[in-house]
Amino acid sequence: MDLTSIHATHTHQTSVTLDWSGGAKRRTYFNSFSLDRKSEPGFVVAKFAFVSCGECVDCTTVIMPNALVENARQNFMDYVKKVGPDTPVSDIRIPEIPRFERGVVELADIINVARTGDVAEIAIHTYSIKHRIDVAQCEEQDMKADLVAMLRSNISIQIKWIMSLYDQD
Repeated sequence: MDLTSIHATHTHQTSVTLDWSGGAKRRTYFNSFSLDRKSEPGFVVAKFAFVSCGECVDCTTVIMPNALVENARQNFMDYVKKVGPDTPVSDIRIPEIPRFERGVVELADIINVARTGDVAEIAIHTYSIKHRIDVAQCEEQDMKADLVAMLRSNISIQIKWIMSLYDQD
C-alpha cells in the first residue's frame, strides 16, 4: 500500500490534521478524466467521470490551485516512480467525457494519492481560508481539513492522471 499527501504551503507554519472520520462527502469511481488549465486563471479544473456504454454516469469536478499542483509535483513523480514501473499507462484509452449536467464541484487544498494492488484512490481534503487566517492570527498550530471527495480508479488510470497533470504522458 502506498500513500502520498501534499498541500499548498503557506508562510505561517500550521499543522493540518486530515479528518478521515465520517467518510467523504463524495465517493465515486472514475474511468475517465479531463484537465483544464485555461478556463479559471490560477487553477486547474479536473473532471473525473465514470463513462459506461458511451454515457456519462457520474462526474465530479475538482478545482485545484496551481500552487497545490506545483507543490505536489515532486511527491507525485516519486509516487509514480515507486508504483508505476509495472503499471501499463500508454495502452490505456481514456474515454471522452460526454456532456453531463448534474456534476458536483469540489475544492482541493490537500491531495492524497494511494493504492493497494490495482485499486487506486485520490482523496481530496479542504479547509476554510478564513479559518486558516484565524489560526495564524491566534498563533495556533493545528487546524482540521475535511475529506470532501474520495475518487477511486484502476491504478493505470490514476498514474495516467498524474502524468497528464504534469504533461508527462
